[in-house]
Amino acid sequence: WGKRRGVPYAHVGAAPAFSRVAYYLELEGAEGGRRWAWASAEAFAKDVADVGVPCPACAGGANQGPLANVNVASNVPGLDGTGLAGNIEFWPYNYGMENSGGVPGASAELYDSGVSPVKNCRLM
Repeated sequence: WGKRRGVPYAHVGAAPAFSRVAYYLELEGAEGGRRWAWASAEAFAKDVADVGVPCPACAGGANQGPLANVNVASNVPGLDGTGLAGNIEFWPYNYGMENSGGVPGASAELYDSGVSPVKNCRLM
């Protein structure tokens, strides 16, 4: 999958109700070592279709806003915690520096929290 096609999610029947959403990311370095991070938070949407990996072909295709009760686990030292406040900025486009999310303390001159989607990027 990729480019401008949807992510191939499949489930049989209606999705069950859920109260939390979690994402897992794993990266393999050039030296072969793997780093991973897992984060969960209270659900920010009621429909399971709104919490998957965003893609241009998907309805909506973007998630941005505050998260509550965030739990983070990782094999990266210092990257963990429970009951945290957070922010999700997850879309299939490039990121701009404008604080379109209105995140307090975010900079309009850095790629930090509060960034904005830039839809005029070229997808590979």
